[in-house]
Amino acid sequence: MMEACSVVISESEKLTKTLMERHGVSLKTGFLTENCPRMLPVNIANLERSKYFNTLSRIIYGLGHIIEREDVDKEVQELRVPKWPFDDLDLPVIFRLQLIYSMIAHSWFIEKYKYKNVSELMRDDSVKYLPPQLAVPLWKLSQITGIAPSMSYCLYSLWNYYSFPSGKSIELEDRIHVLHTFTNTVDEKWFVKIHQMVEIIIEPA
Repeated sequence: MMEACSVVISESEKLTKTLMERHGVSLKTGFLTENCPRMLPVNIANLERSKYFNTLSRIIYGLGHIIEREDVDKEVQELRVPKWPFDDLDLPVIFRLQLIYSMIAHSWFIEKYKYKNVSELMRDDSVKYLPPQLAVPLWKLSQITGIAPSMSYCLYSLWNYYSFPSGKSIELEDRIHVLHTFTNTVDEKWFVKIHQMVEIIIEPA
């Protein structure tokens, strides 16, 4: 009887692991990705795209200050509409790109349409648009990831952090760092960080 139970448990564990891998759930970090790149790749074989990626990195790391200066639209208008495909990139890079474009798009919308609150926005049924510099890559990336071309919990939390190696003297809250925010405030960083810490704390390993 005990032997039969052990076999069933073993098979269940294998099936669970297979299902988790298939759906991108980590045994170490739960739904939080294990491989979250902090920078976009530079490839000497494609200098045009690498230069463009450097521009995106500059914008996203300075987004809070760009928002304060109300220069989001200016930065977007200076971007080129990417003509290249994205499906040749590694999946972590694709998720990072969609995070970057989503945050820039959200910031652009807030700057362009100065609503006082969500209720005011919902009452405005006029046609709204995103410039092609944002709309085209967001749509292309969404076709690959399956994530809607807008801001989402998956991008804003699960693909928006870095961590230092664990150590006995380093608490979890000090190891997890949020990569990007809209306001550069401690409150916003903790709003995101709490979700990230929960994923690691309740990881299934």
